[in-house]
Amino acid sequence: MGNSAPGAQPVDSSDPYARLEQTFPVLSEDMAGRIARFGHRETLADGDHVFHRGERGVDFFLVHTGEIEIIDHGDHGEEGIVHRHCARQFTGELDLFNDRKILVSGRAVGPTEVIRVPRPDFRRLIVAEPDIGEIIMRAFILRRVALMQHQQGAVTLVGPARSADTVRINAFLTRNGYPHRTIDSTADPDAAAFLEGFGLSDADLPVVISEEQILRNPSTHDLADALGVAVAIDQQRLHDLIVVGAGPAGLAAAVYAASEGLDTLIVESTAPGGQAGTSSKIENYLGFPTGISGQALAGRAQVQAQKFGARLAVSRA
Repeated sequence: MGNSAPGAQPVDSSDPYARLEQTFPVLSEDMAGRIARFGHRETLADGDHVFHRGERGVDFFLVHTGEIEIIDHGDHGEEGIVHRHCARQFTGELDLFNDRKILVSGRAVGPTEVIRVPRPDFRRLIVAEPDIGEIIMRAFILRRVALMQHQQGAVTLVGPARSADTVRINAFLTRNGYPHRTIDSTADPDAAAFLEGFGLSDADLPVVISEEQILRNPSTHDLADALGVAVAIDQQRLHDLIVVGAGPAGLAAAVYAASEGLDTLIVESTAPGGQAGTSSKIENYLGFPTGISGQALAGRAQVQAQKFGARLAVSRA
């Protein structure tokens, strides 16, 4: 695949794969050198994995020589190449700012040398080198948008489109930015064969299918735990601030607190954004004169809070 995105050539200018210079930027020699000061070099053999789908706490990797291919895994374990990072390109997307399970795998192509930046040092890098941090942040946001648009790193939701539980699960996945594809079992002619292939019947619906597991009509709490959207809360850890509710006000409080160095935890029962997160367009919010969707506003605020070290516990009350 070289450095191209999978599938047909993009025709939509809003598709991040049509903006390769921003989604998969090649850093300057100077920027690569500055990043190297925060990490250490590692040598990989052809086929070595640097991370696997489902892992938590994956580090940041900058390619020095060779390539790292990013792999998408289908429902049956089949592989697809999302992108191949070459020299002075970096791995990662939004999950690098939180403790969620990652959605893709990374593997060396040929002899490869990388700069590995551990997560604590990556956070220091983002703050200490703001010009590099801006490029990384933009790329991570675009990569998550691309995964969602192209249903990569995704799970499959199968169920009647008008079922309350199908709607509930679909809303949870969408509002939490989790890539997924939806199959309407009452309208899609291939749905029956798809279910039969997994040994499922209509009585099991709705189901969420991933490479690792099949979840039959899971509760929101169980779904978050199974997919790794939820993060563990250390009952013995003393936080400086706990924000209950990740609406715009809660996220703003978390950004302000975490940016001042407070150990901040956000507790949210459903998804970031609150009521505002369901709005198709908000035009009366300060700083966005042309308007912004509620989901985009919540997503940006969530990333901003996590950039400063705030932790978000979803599906927790």
